[in-house]
Amino acid sequence: MARHRKRKSVIFENIITTISTNFINLQPDEIDNEINHALRTISQATRVERSCIVLFSSDDGDESASSGVRPAACTHAWSAPEIVIQNRPLDTVSATTWPWLQSRITRGEIVNVPLISALPAEAEVERRVCRAQSIQSFVVIPMTYRGDVVGYLKFDALRAQKTWSDHTIALLKTVGEIFVNALEHKRAQEALQFANLTLEARVKARTQEIERRQRVAEGLRDILVVLNSDRPIGEILDYLVAQACALLDSSACVLYRVNQEERRILVEASFGLPEPFLAIKSLPLHAWQYLSHGEPGGLHFDRLPYAITDLDTSKPDSIDSITTAEQDRDLHNWRQATLDHYRALFTVPLVIKEEFYGSLGFYYADSRQFSDEDIRLGMSFGNQAALAIENARLRVQAEQAAILQERSRLARDLHDSVTQLLYSLTLLVEAGRRLARSGDWARVDEALARLSQISQQAFKEMRLLVYELRPLALRRAGLVRALQQRLDTVERRAGIEATLTVDGNVELPARLEEELYHIAQEALNNALKHAAATTITVYILADERRIALEIRDDGKGLDLSTAGGEGGIGLSSMHERAEKLGGALTITSVPGQGTTVSVTVSL
Repeated sequence: MARHRKRKSVIFENIITTISTNFINLQPDEIDNEINHALRTISQATRVERSCIVLFSSDDGDESASSGVRPAACTHAWSAPEIVIQNRPLDTVSATTWPWLQSRITRGEIVNVPLISALPAEAEVERRVCRAQSIQSFVVIPMTYRGDVVGYLKFDALRAQKTWSDHTIALLKTVGEIFVNALEHKRAQEALQFANLTLEARVKARTQEIERRQRVAEGLRDILVVLNSDRPIGEILDYLVAQACALLDSSACVLYRVNQEERRILVEASFGLPEPFLAIKSLPLHAWQYLSHGEPGGLHFDRLPYAITDLDTSKPDSIDSITTAEQDRDLHNWRQATLDHYRALFTVPLVIKEEFYGSLGFYYADSRQFSDEDIRLGMSFGNQAALAIENARLRVQAEQAAILQERSRLARDLHDSVTQLLYSLTLLVEAGRRLARSGDWARVDEALARLSQISQQAFKEMRLLVYELRPLALRRAGLVRALQQRLDTVERRAGIEATLTVDGNVELPARLEEELYHIAQEALNNALKHAAATTITVYILADERRIALEIRDDGKGLDLSTAGGEGGIGLSSMHERAEKLGGALTITSVPGQGTTVSVTVSL
């Protein structure tokens, strides 16, 4: 008999050992299936008909948890086939159905009940539940993690009474530890995956935002070229409103000019207007209040941007108040066409040398919430339109020599202005928004001029960040494919012509590949961040005796005798890695002629 028990004990120990081995290096998505399989194996080996894992809620803010009653949920369960057929219920232990057992579990006590009738008087509720479910015996093993009870294992014997030995219970406790560690690992991995996905989504959104700003910057540069050309002012303004319409995603854009002498509002340029608008070339001056561009009246025209997110609910003035008299007919038709075709609009003022000139209006077919960036971009187009108009005035008013001199001055002013605006479109900084809202334009210009040079570098480094957030492909793919992935993901997407050339069969020890990869990565990072390179070439030569790696760029180069600021720490790191491999690293660089980093390691 003793020998039989010993043999059964050894068999059970082997089962637990196998279960423990199966959980080594298990992927998170495989854990639940493995737990269910283990529950079935243990239940069949110990001759019980039902088993389950119950986990307590980890919500610390739950009122029931603070009162000592911990909500629980059955996460894994197994029942013998005959139990499933009979559809016998499996009640989760709670303060209502199992009050005595709940208190024992939360204290971390193992509850071994070989005979239901032997339950104490205070466990009367449990006795009734067990009888109702035909439970003959049960054992409950609390599962703890870092000193806290996080759930429990429960095994029910329904066909016959069951006695669990101390040795068996100790093994079941080990199983509980295996399960809880696996479940906590799964939870941690899922939390990490969620965090990574969230971060990647934010990075992707930020990258898209920067890419959009780059498109805007390129559009503004194109406008700058047109503004400095000899084209007629009408052609320049038509081009500007078309570009503004495209870059601000509006359905139409209109440049209004206020003529105080004739007391008319002139449509100087437009893009995207449907047929009902095209025949109307001007409106009476009092139309200003109906066009939603501020209050009428000489120098008191509103000089702030103005937005209506939904014309259906925010009409500034009822169209019914406009008469159909001859002088108001155009205004009536214009307003009616606006309400028929558009649901949102915003306008920005045009001010030239402190004189109110008019406004730039953007119209949208659907209701829309306007961001601060939308308003700032609209203001930038308004400023450029004002500068274009001022430039045209100067060309008409001065002689040819004076025109050339003034155009040169305006070109410098336009260049400085656009450079500052490019930064405002590339990086949204809270300080700049506050200054803009307060109207402190002088300090805004100073801040933008100082930061404008980093917009392209921000785009490149964002590409690098996206790449570095991804798992390193080195161990899975090897040195060559990892470097190719790096060049495809970072350098080429940043607009750099990047090539990788391999001569020979590159099969290296993992440690050597890792060190060479980090040397290459440091060299590539230096070229990306500091060299302003347009071409990067990576060359690998491998034979039976050595491995050689070369990274060459056509950037601005550097003076190696004073290279402490740009990549100084990185250069030292590359030398240290090469020395660790017993190799030799050389760096060749001439200011203005690029940089070459070479490392050779004997095999």
